[in-house]
Amino acid sequence: MRERHPQRGRRDAGGRHSEADRDNQHRGGRLRWPFRTLIAPILQRHILRDRTAQEAVIRSSGLPDWVIVRPAELTDGREGRGLRRMTEPGEEPQPTTVSRASVAGFLVSLVSDRSYDGKEILISKA
Repeated sequence: MRERHPQRGRRDAGGRHSEADRDNQHRGGRLRWPFRTLIAPILQRHILRDRTAQEAVIRSSGLPDWVIVRPAELTDGREGRGLRRMTEPGEEPQPTTVSRASVAGFLVSLVSDRSYDGKEILISKA
């Protein structure tokens, strides 16, 4: 008989799944089969179409100073020590997660750092 994960399947007094079980359902972008294969592609198609249109507007705006920042999956953690910055994501491993605090810190740093002007950048934790 297979041993169960000690935290998985536990419910609180109200019959709700434990926090550990909810974390296991959605960790590191690995979603359960029905959502990953049926629902996500439908939702993402519209999101990607909108994002592509928005980015085209920015690129064709004629503005000299713009940066498109694409964060990896957002978390509520603290600001990390380092960020992986990818201007060409196909050349490096896929990003995992990044905290909202780290994204905010990076956006603030762009005020004085002009090295990414006119570029698209994908950020994730280092």
